[in-house]
Amino acid sequence: MTLAARDKIEQEIDEAIDKASRESLVVYRPSVWQLPVHECRSHELIVFGGKQAGKSVCAANEFASRVLGVPIIGPDGPIPLKFPVSTKNDPRTYWIIGLDVTHIGKTIYRLLFSPGMKGSLRVIRDLKTGEWRMFNPAEQKDELRRNASVLAEPVIPERFIEHWAWESEAKHEFRTVTFKNGATIYAFPSSGRSPGMGDAVDGIWINEDIMNPDFLAEWQDRLYTRDGWFMWDAAPQAKNNAIAEMLDRAEACKDEPEPQICAFQIIASKNPYVAKKAKEHALARMGSEDEIALRDRGEVHRTPYQMYDFNHRIHIIDRDDGQNIPEVRTESDVIYSLYHQHGELPRDWTRYLSIDPSHTRTGIMSGVITPSEWLGVQMQHRLIVEWELVLKRKDATEFAKAIFEKADGRRYEEFIIDFMGARKTNIFEGRTIAQAASEGFARVGLRSRLTGSDFIAGCSKPPLRQRYVRQMLNTIVGGLPLLMFLDRDINETCNEFRSYRKKVTKTMGGMETILDEPANPRVHDLMAALEYLVGRVWPLLEAGEAYHVYDESDQPRKLPPWLTAHLAEQRERPKQIHLGPGLSAA
Repeated sequence: MTLAARDKIEQEIDEAIDKASRESLVVYRPSVWQLPVHECRSHELIVFGGKQAGKSVCAANEFASRVLGVPIIGPDGPIPLKFPVSTKNDPRTYWIIGLDVTHIGKTIYRLLFSPGMKGSLRVIRDLKTGEWRMFNPAEQKDELRRNASVLAEPVIPERFIEHWAWESEAKHEFRTVTFKNGATIYAFPSSGRSPGMGDAVDGIWINEDIMNPDFLAEWQDRLYTRDGWFMWDAAPQAKNNAIAEMLDRAEACKDEPEPQICAFQIIASKNPYVAKKAKEHALARMGSEDEIALRDRGEVHRTPYQMYDFNHRIHIIDRDDGQNIPEVRTESDVIYSLYHQHGELPRDWTRYLSIDPSHTRTGIMSGVITPSEWLGVQMQHRLIVEWELVLKRKDATEFAKAIFEKADGRRYEEFIIDFMGARKTNIFEGRTIAQAASEGFARVGLRSRLTGSDFIAGCSKPPLRQRYVRQMLNTIVGGLPLLMFLDRDINETCNEFRSYRKKVTKTMGGMETILDEPANPRVHDLMAALEYLVGRVWPLLEAGEAYHVYDESDQPRKLPPWLTAHLAEQRERPKQIHLGPGLSAA
């Protein structure tokens, strides 16, 4: 071999190494928002968020990592692979679902097979190490060196590919891609007349929206025999119940040690690769809170599909909003100023506690009724939810103690409970959930003025409760709605408002009918607690009986001797209860 030939080979090797070091999977470093996606070991994965948040970049790299067996690099080094990788002796099959064939050609091909995703991913040599890394236009030092940056190599480079089968090569609309490790990717449009059929599948990735959500079950059935994984990245659509129901499932099992499904939100305004001024300009163009929620955070707010017309800007009392009130003149000034100064509303205002017992999680909500006058300011009686609590699998004493600690000495007018669920009997104890909870309340000294340690039954008519909630949310008096929420302790309530959707049915012709009832009430325990709270309070407000002026003679009613003796006897019995239907309802 001549010296010139050897130099040429060495040069080609150096160029190949340099090209490989510019590949997306090599230089990609997930942000703190993207990292949990790559570390998640659940078989079902939802990545949702706003426009240009980085969710598709995240999903594309995760998909390629699983297909090629190339680990993504995290802050502590390579993130271990979570699922089996294809080999020639054990070839694996993967599906990609796009909205239509155009989406496959323009979006899927760009994300996986185009250099730099056609411009959105660039690399630059680090000044300290000399190695290629991600170019960040939000960093001024990088932006000044833009001319030194180049497009990153594709997420899936050509060196991994063995064969293409095209629908239209000119439009990059591919049917299949076969890889050198034995893996095969099939691309399906969701706009077909029927879901894709075929053999067992090892993994499915849905990118963005789908045309027919009814196909989802058939696609997921393809994963059964191979114990395959499923991934969906999208900005949730108001009309797409499929992704909404999956988000509900993820919310319901998020506290499990090994959840089957996980959902991760990636917010556009948190994208570290977008300059601060660009984010500010984008948020300014969005304008309304609903538009920001949809386009920045990927949250669908007020639509015909939502159960309630909840608006964060209107219905939330923000403690910081009261910091610049020079003089208290209006009802709004009173509420915001008190909350800002004390972090809570006065303890001698009237309070109600609402409980929705469930077999998986129990929702508890505390509401305050404002007085008709305070500090010389005329006010309207309205309901303000001050805190939420979610409990799982507590015995009677633990359940009562958790509420007692949360109540923190506040005085209550009544305790309200869903009696349809609370009157069911636990076969191991021979007493109802309501009895066990009441005895637990008495044991820790938790009592209300009118019901003592017992409960009053909540409104048993769901349509009526839901109508009352809508009336209070939508009735504006004195510039404020009749139903509001303190911002300090209602995160789960806000999440449930977003995911609490109406049931949608379809006719044979594909026409949709939106029913005025929840699509999945079992996973919205705080919404149920809110409905029972409002269902009790709203008629009292209309009758002028919701607010009570307390004095020293107002003490919780004492228990009769027979009940005191009964409770003493019950304390000797096992205390474990299930706050839900129990086995007797099976």
